[in-house]
Amino acid sequence: VQPGVFLWGIDSRRGRVEWTKKLPGVMGYVRGNSDGAYYVSDNGSVLKLSPDRGEFRWQIRLEGRVLTPPILKRGLLYVSTERRKSGWTGSGIYCIDVAKGKLLWKTKIASARVSKFLRGKDLGVIDDRGKLVVFDKDSGKKVVDLKLPFGAPPRSLHGAAVGNRAFVFTNDVDNNGFMWLVDLEKKRLIATANALDAPVASMTPAAKMVFLDGADGSLYAYRLDRSQRPKRRSVPPEEHARELIARARRVRGPLDGLAIKLAGLGKKALGATEGALSEAHANIVQAAAKAIAMLQSRRSAAVLMRALKARLASPPSEDIDPVISIVDALAEIRATRAVKPLTALMKDETQVHTRRRAAYVALGAIGTGAALSPIWAFRATKQVNTLRWAPSPYTLSNKFMVDEDVTNDVPPEDLKRTTTRTVQNKAGQTYTAALSPYLGGYNDVWVGKSDLAGTLERPIFTGLTKAELVPGRRIKIGKVSVGKRDLTLQISMRSGKKWVRSRPVKLSLAQLLKDRDGDGLSDIVERRLRLCVTHPDCDGDGVKDSEDVNPLASSKIKLTRDMRLFREAFFAFYGFIKRRGIVVVDPGDGPSFELYGRQDPILSLRRSSIERLRKEAGLHAADFVSFGGPYPEGSGSGDALPKVVYDAKSRTARIGMDIVRSGNNGVGYNVWLKQQGKNWIVTNMKRVWRAVPDPEDLPKSLSPKKGPGAAAKGTAQR
Repeated sequence: VQPGVFLWGIDSRRGRVEWTKKLPGVMGYVRGNSDGAYYVSDNGSVLKLSPDRGEFRWQIRLEGRVLTPPILKRGLLYVSTERRKSGWTGSGIYCIDVAKGKLLWKTKIASARVSKFLRGKDLGVIDDRGKLVVFDKDSGKKVVDLKLPFGAPPRSLHGAAVGNRAFVFTNDVDNNGFMWLVDLEKKRLIATANALDAPVASMTPAAKMVFLDGADGSLYAYRLDRSQRPKRRSVPPEEHARELIARARRVRGPLDGLAIKLAGLGKKALGATEGALSEAHANIVQAAAKAIAMLQSRRSAAVLMRALKARLASPPSEDIDPVISIVDALAEIRATRAVKPLTALMKDETQVHTRRRAAYVALGAIGTGAALSPIWAFRATKQVNTLRWAPSPYTLSNKFMVDEDVTNDVPPEDLKRTTTRTVQNKAGQTYTAALSPYLGGYNDVWVGKSDLAGTLERPIFTGLTKAELVPGRRIKIGKVSVGKRDLTLQISMRSGKKWVRSRPVKLSLAQLLKDRDGDGLSDIVERRLRLCVTHPDCDGDGVKDSEDVNPLASSKIKLTRDMRLFREAFFAFYGFIKRRGIVVVDPGDGPSFELYGRQDPILSLRRSSIERLRKEAGLHAADFVSFGGPYPEGSGSGDALPKVVYDAKSRTARIGMDIVRSGNNGVGYNVWLKQQGKNWIVTNMKRVWRAVPDPEDLPKSLSPKKGPGAAAKGTAQR
């Protein structure tokens, strides 16, 4: 059955049905006058029907969904729609001349919740940001445009006007009801009063009274006088801010609405908001930093810079880092005075990679010559296409979350004991066998001559491994013996609570070192990396595979605009990560292109090759990176748009970037970029989704202290 709305035309004198029509939509609104009926469907269709037979006279199609009743006054029909498109949510406002069936004017408002009212024949609109606008009936030009200090977004919002006075009712998320009286002629707020602490269905103003139709079915009448001044307004802004912060200390988790409440108190509350930047509660710091950025005060930059200096020595928290919240706020206000401390933070290798990356992105957002200069210098030191083949033959950490770093150069002693074994042969030579995730598998075995402490002189990849198809399914090295020309290895795999030994494997030392193409990489390594075994330069760019950061992507490829964006996003993420190991990149349907920011190989592989590599090594120790369009607001993994989103002039762009190791170990980012001359600069990075391993899948001694579950969406942190 097709959905539709039935409309009956009834003779009011005789009570007789004259005609019946089935109209489009699931829900609709009807307005009428002596010329006919005007039907507005929820899908945006507007129809005029003749009064005698219900015949169609004209039809207009509007963009968006109609969720509130239209207004008909003196031959003009005003309709508001909710509009959603990529990267934008708001409302469309339309004025229709019903006599001619002509759209007189239309406009957009960057808010999905609006309330319409009439001031004479002009249209007034109030949105949930506190923006009050009156549009001229003929041209749609703004006659009145002012901002009311709502603070928290209202859940119930209504507007009305009598003469030059406008009344606005709001009921916020804390159930506080307010009435706002506005002088439309002088374009200023006259008074604010306490009102019903509950949502209302509608509001009707009279000469001296305002009537509220409560959601509970009762009718409430209000008269604005001095006795109804709001209690909140009698509290000094700074004191009120302290009360909000004190209540927030008792809340665990996100503090939705706190930032806008603090910002709504204005500059007089800046002192209390600045004090909140030193709170131990990371969510309070994040809200305070956002509020200071919203204020756009002359003091905002100085306040944030003082807080940044005080916070730099503190260790980062697990989920929300206060330092990053403050840096984000400096980026939001484009604080040119903060270039020097942000540059120092970006260069400080003692800081965690997330903080350094946040400073890098903030400098790009500020965008002045002084801010971009350290970015160019940093990129010049990192954007090299050659490397010195020096693999890491040890397991430095078993924490394999993709957005965490490993800063130590040597494995911890307890981890070294379980992942290495050092022996001496009859000739007195010392050899060490070690497990290393450098080539993508935690169970990959490496060997080489070493000292008694187990430090390898020249690590050799044996090719011996056990695919870690399930996270945490690790092996340990058992018996190791080395002869003149060969070595014997035995590994053990955990089965339940016991370790089960496999059969010993005998390997030829000469075979392990065999390099048929003479490029400096053994044939075994090249097979793992999917390189050419018989050709020293697999991508033909003139750089040997053992010295090529991108051995499967040629520098001769002409980069498209999208490729340049992907390359900058990759650099912003990896340019500050010290963690060793290969990175696997999916180039999509286009040709492979070079990426920078790593000191280890970046492999550009197609999906089929990646899947084969997963089966061989497990790939729980290598990052798998892919690019595409951005994630819409509120979406999660798998919801990214298929293409990059550019602005109208193609000067700014948004992309999506995924970094995944396994199904429950990945992260997705939205990345904003801006063109600066011939280059693109990252101006914002926001984590859209994150998946973390189940603690049961990790080695017991390495399980996270607290895991947010299999997946956590929308954490607003870089």
